[in-house]
Amino acid sequence: MMKSENLSSRIVMVVFALLALFGVSDASEAQSAGGTAKTRLAVVGLDHDHVWSLLKDIAGEPSAELVAIAESDAALVSRAQKEVPASVKFYADYVAMLDEAKPEAVIVATANDRHLEILRQCAKRHIHYSTEKPMATNAADAREMERLAREANIKLMVNYWNAWVAPSHDLFHRVRAGEVGPIWRRSDHGFRMLWRGAVAMAEGAADSGICDDAQAEGGAKQQGRR
Repeated sequence: MMKSENLSSRIVMVVFALLALFGVSDASEAQSAGGTAKTRLAVVGLDHDHVWSLLKDIAGEPSAELVAIAESDAALVSRAQKEVPASVKFYADYVAMLDEAKPEAVIVATANDRHLEILRQCAKRHIHYSTEKPMATNAADAREMERLAREANIKLMVNYWNAWVAPSHDLFHRVRAGEVGPIWRRSDHGFRMLWRGAVAMAEGAADSGICDDAQAEGGAKQQGRR
């Protein structure tokens, strides 16, 4: 289990990655020039425990604005209402939220078997999409999500937390610079996610190998688990 401070750092990194991927650099430039443009974010579901820290980090990000949350569980809604600005609108139906609140990007924190369904609705409206891992409950759904996102020209992001931490980027550059020797093995544990995420972020690849995770340093062995 990750320590709380590592979890907080992870979530902060995810927020910044989301903002970068969803084009908030333009918003940041507008702000620096005296503008007020922000990326409109919405949350679908409050089932995943990471969402509570994520809500706090979004609130502190000047380039983003949380505009709406979709959740049907009254207890979760009540909790969220105490933690977000009064301006955030709540919906029981996420489709209605997409149509009325018109977010530019959504963060999905629902049960895993709903990921494809929600992405399908976002793709129809050209809304960028990020979800907690796993991407889907089976490979067929994952491939369909990829197809839908590509055809709609939207960002599809899965929160493999190792992709956003400094050791991932350090390792990637060391490998590319030839500092660690040939890659001879890919681990099936958290370190594989670290490498795959780092490579995908840097050059769009999605299938690369890496040395055994026992050789990793800098916290690379830490794997977030619910």
